[in-house]
Amino acid sequence: MTFKNETILREKPEWEHSTGHELPKKTYYPNYEAAVLRTLLILRREKQNLQSYLNSFTELARELPADVANDTTLSVALTEGCGEPYASDIRRLDLNTFTEQFEYLQRQANILHSLPEFAIAAAREADPIAVALTAREPSTLTDTEITAINKAMKANMVCYYCRKKGHIKRDCRKKAADAKLAR
Repeated sequence: MTFKNETILREKPEWEHSTGHELPKKTYYPNYEAAVLRTLLILRREKQNLQSYLNSFTELARELPADVANDTTLSVALTEGCGEPYASDIRRLDLNTFTEQFEYLQRQANILHSLPEFAIAAAREADPIAVALTAREPSTLTDTEITAINKAMKANMVCYYCRKKGHIKRDCRKKAADAKLAR
């Protein structure tokens, strides 16, 4: 029975040029290319950064033989998966081939990687506290920056005891005075 299976494997013409690495995949998982292509088409960037998305896309694309995925399939998968700011840029710039799209996204990832860490999401730019907090890692902030952030946050706080802005209940002078009178 083993001999018969080996003979059947050798007689299949699409497996003639398989390497030792590809033959077990095709033997034990005959729909491997279809599964990888399906995974590639549903791969989305979501909350990953662009560079890690491109790395995972490249790893999956390398698994596919050239006859399974053509340039159009890869470019559609890359455009749909990279996310909205980049997908609209790709369409606007009229980048049609997979190579052009991938090089553009790689340049964008390199730019984002080389920028300092105050690349802030556009939706949060209006809030100065969010800008100050997300500008850099908290461990790298200086004492004056921390003091400025704390003052900005304190200015918006409301005391639940006296209902005045600028402090919290624990630091309320009126509460401390009332506590002294109660003793």
